[in-house]
Amino acid sequence: MLYSMQMETSGSPKFGCRVTSPVITVWHTDDDPSCRNLVAQLLNRVEGIRCARGFESAELLLNALEVVAPPAVILLDLNMKGMNGIDAIAPIKAIAGDNTAIIIFTTFSDLYAERLAVARGASAFLLKRAKVDDLVQTIRHYADQSHTLKPRAAGIQIKELSVPALC
Repeated sequence: MLYSMQMETSGSPKFGCRVTSPVITVWHTDDDPSCRNLVAQLLNRVEGIRCARGFESAELLLNALEVVAPPAVILLDLNMKGMNGIDAIAPIKAIAGDNTAIIIFTTFSDLYAERLAVARGASAFLLKRAKVDDLVQTIRHYADQSHTLKPRAAGIQIKELSVPALC
């Protein structure tokens, strides 16, 4: 837990400390800029979550991982120009390690792609038409690495809801 001391306008500290929750850092990789921007805006309104970076390709994400500390969670689209999301999982895991959860965040429900993604190391598979609350819950759930899917459990985590798509 992080501790912070609140300051009054006079500059003197208030008595006592309040406990603040750690912030979950998210990076979002999607070749659709409107989707990246919308998801970032929505997540940045949620207490305890910060969508810190957005990338238009898996290649740019991998370049950033080489020079910057990895986030707690990566939202990764499947169908992108250049390297697709499935092919990006192994190099992401090789650089970021097991402390970064990869959540496949895609438009189309594809059981084969989901199983392949989880077998390669993705934590979850979420459809873009999911509710914002489901996205937030999934991010919070998988930010804790004790909740990673095992490959044989693939197929149970697809969230498909009859609501307008996030992007």
